[in-house]
Amino acid sequence: MKIKLLMLVILINTSIYAQKYHSVFFSNGNTKISNDNSTQIVNYLNQFDPKNLKSITLNVYNDDTGNDKINAILSQKRVTGLKLIFKKNKITTPIIVNYQGVVDITNNHKYSSTELEDIRNKNRRIDVHVATTNYVITDNKKNIKNEGALFTEKENKHAVFYGSASNTVLNFPDRQEIITSIKKIDTEKVKSISLNVYNDDSGNYENDNLISKKRAEELKNIINTNSPNIDVHINYRGNFKTEIKKAYLDQHVEYLKNKNRRIELVANYGDPVTDISSLNLVHTFSQESRAGDRIHLKHGVFTDNKSILTKEMANELDRVVMQLNKYSKLHVEIQGHICCTNGGHEAIDKDTGKLELSINRAKVVYSYLIKKGVDAKRLRFKGYGNQKPLGFDEELNKRIELYILRS
Repeated sequence: MKIKLLMLVILINTSIYAQKYHSVFFSNGNTKISNDNSTQIVNYLNQFDPKNLKSITLNVYNDDTGNDKINAILSQKRVTGLKLIFKKNKITTPIIVNYQGVVDITNNHKYSSTELEDIRNKNRRIDVHVATTNYVITDNKKNIKNEGALFTEKENKHAVFYGSASNTVLNFPDRQEIITSIKKIDTEKVKSISLNVYNDDSGNYENDNLISKKRAEELKNIINTNSPNIDVHINYRGNFKTEIKKAYLDQHVEYLKNKNRRIELVANYGDPVTDISSLNLVHTFSQESRAGDRIHLKHGVFTDNKSILTKEMANELDRVVMQLNKYSKLHVEIQGHICCTNGGHEAIDKDTGKLELSINRAKVVYSYLIKKGVDAKRLRFKGYGNQKPLGFDEELNKRIELYILRS
């Protein structure tokens, strides 16, 4: 395969080189790709050695306005236009299309009309990803190798995906990226690595679990071979129930399942937490409570994909009401948390079919406290998705915290 070099390549900023993907954006209702975008796409592909190109993946997004069927048709036309550019420039690499569907921006924020349009313009897009056989990127002058370093104390998670329900082996680029990063880990700081293993609900649970086990053992062996001093913990999360697929168009269900055929690697900078009782958390308000303190509900763990109060939670919240009424100067933010989401900060609430699970968990507590007599002016609520995990055990993260804003 030969990729045609355009004369305008010399005008493109060198920052385009070594990108892992390139995004093409569209305005509302538009399916045409401009000449400038066409040039940028070809220049992006020219950074790769044609002999090493394995596949091109198109991840296709659209925003949450209008009719779902029309949005899907627009996405398909945009893909067709992009494929024509590839064909015109003699790009014959296999193309994989993932229709990722609607990006829901319902998040309880009040945007101006300008801000809202800007957000939606960013969601009307196609991300072009290139997979190579040796994961080397070139700018036709020099080779730029992947330097690794996936894990830091701030960004300690990385997910790898398996392309089909039966696949148990990492592809070459993912394997090399993991190996490079594992070799670079500071073993003085990283105490262990957790593997959170997920699979979709094909209907054959026994087979799904067997495949997950094979994936986990292969990945554990890769880590042990390249960094034998790091302990590896395997946590089997099991099947992701696709009742939530009702929130997606039919053609996007397979994409959803591909996202669940994955293993999330977590580098633990310190001993991993497995028991919430070991954290010495504060569970009650007191005269000593001050702004910045966090109150953790003992029974504040929700059922999977749900935002409904359990009987135990309601009983504990009744005690919280008495404490807040006693210490009437305290102002509190009710913070909702979730576990296990991939790539994003929010999850779908099974009862509403919308990406609002952590928000709904906080809101249901907020509403309960007001119903029981706490002044609404002293309360506010916010969903934090999976941004603030307590440990690798998912039960620690499907929780509510009461954060003191003012005392």
